[in-house]
Amino acid sequence: DLHSFPTRRSSDLAIAKEFVQHHLKLGFDKVIIYDNNHDGEEQFEKVLKTYITKKQVEVIDWRNREHEQNEAYRDCYTRYGGQFQWIAFLDFDEHLKLSTAKNIKDVLKGIDADVVTLNWRIMSDNNLVVDDKKNTLEKRFTQAAPADVRNEEGTEANRYVKSFVRGGLPLIEWKSPHCPVVPGRYAYIDGKPCKCSSLHDPDYTVARLDHFCTKTIEEYMTIKKRRGVGFTAANTERLRRDAAKIFFCYNERTPTKEEWLRMNGFAE
Repeated sequence: DLHSFPTRRSSDLAIAKEFVQHHLKLGFDKVIIYDNNHDGEEQFEKVLKTYITKKQVEVIDWRNREHEQNEAYRDCYTRYGGQFQWIAFLDFDEHLKLSTAKNIKDVLKGIDADVVTLNWRIMSDNNLVVDDKKNTLEKRFTQAAPADVRNEEGTEANRYVKSFVRGGLPLIEWKSPHCPVVPGRYAYIDGKPCKCSSLHDPDYTVARLDHFCTKTIEEYMTIKKRRGVGFTAANTERLRRDAAKIFFCYNERTPTKEEWLRMNGFAE
């Protein structure tokens, strides 16, 4: 059995439903959602009731917690590490894409490792300015950012990885949400041995994670900036201080987007 574990809050219940549908089609047996919204915010059960009834989705109450992504990962593995052969630790804005197979189980079954990593492919905003409230992430954002796109710290963003972790390991430690520390073997998604690291030269021959990390400037400035990030308080503080600058690390700066910033009180 295989399950996927998203922790980051979505901007829209439709994004959660899209994530669940997408990954169940790829061969995941269950999606366990750690709901870290705040009281009064969206309830995932509203759009996922059918999947919950079928036991394809489980929602864990992780509400009113900040910057506990690693702790949520630890809790998940403690609860479920003995129940599944593999657990993928993903966010709602990360969609697995397979290049050589239709089912993720076919990719993983031949890999002799305890942790398997694969790279992000950063998706651009498609030069859209606002959410049309009609289309899915997959339909709205079809264009990848440049291969060498860099984040605000200057790191090539596509070098970041996320991980599948084999179930039943006796010891696992999350120091980073990208790759856990285990007393075992590491491999890349193509099966080649690798080291425990948050960064790996991207290779999409077998699979990748399309990362819709900004969406539109409207969504980034009104939702992402307010909610922050799940990893550390320092990252959230930097995001709230430099949100527009960070957004344009990943997306083209255009007069239309600059006008939106001015009209909505976010002028740089």
